[in-house]
Amino acid sequence: MGIQTLTIHTLSTGGSAFIAEGLHHVKALPGLSVVQSLRGRYEVALDGGPSFFTSEGGCFIAPSRVTQDIVHHLPAEGTMAARWVFLDVEVNGLCRLDDIYEFPVILPAGREREVSALLDELTAAQEAGNGDAQAVCGRMAAGYRLLGVLLAVGREKAAPDGTLARVLSYMKEQAERPLSMEELAAQAGLSVSHFHRWFRSRTGETPLNWINGYRLSLASLWLENSDCPVSEAAQRAGFDNPFYFSRLFRRKYGVPPREYRRLSRNEAGGEEESS
Repeated sequence: MGIQTLTIHTLSTGGSAFIAEGLHHVKALPGLSVVQSLRGRYEVALDGGPSFFTSEGGCFIAPSRVTQDIVHHLPAEGTMAARWVFLDVEVNGLCRLDDIYEFPVILPAGREREVSALLDELTAAQEAGNGDAQAVCGRMAAGYRLLGVLLAVGREKAAPDGTLARVLSYMKEQAERPLSMEELAAQAGLSVSHFHRWFRSRTGETPLNWINGYRLSLASLWLENSDCPVSEAAQRAGFDNPFYFSRLFRRKYGVPPREYRRLSRNEAGGEEESS
């Protein structure tokens, strides 16, 4: 697929310190993740695949919606420190980057220093705040240079199905409101019954399972990066029923939403049921 335009819709950074050896966390995020272990290292498996280990200072790359099974390993002395960047990149105004590119789980060692410097720039620019025009320009410039690194280490997949790309893009854009099978089928130009079979044959999932998985990834991001109540995170992600949301969330991530938030922030405390 020839790339004419690349548009970064989401570019955010974060970081944390971890004090518990072997802390286990399962997540899936709505955007592409690049995660660096500054001290200590990560053990990570994607979608039930084999485990990979980062070096100290190394990075792992996780596509959107992929289940990340993560174990944190502390350095010989002190705490583990990590930081990350989340990207949502649209290609040619049609599809997301990780729909058409696949990336190595572990960033090649020869690229670690370059990516680390870019993460320094992104972190500094984000700390400067969005009101600083120069900081915003520097942040986006660093984001596009990071994107260039990802394209250099990634590999293009087979040409995407244009109709499927359009439907998935529509589902992501409209995820925070109820979606009917009739309007999704209309996006594909198919009848409802044919659309259901067509969608499953191309994604391996039903439309409902796919959109619920994407909504759960949105909710997980709200839980990690805001202090909003669990019920609000569910509503923002498109779930009207908090109990249905909690049941799906626990089934996907293995813990209820409140416990997920605690684990993601490395906070002390026991497991709680969400409401």
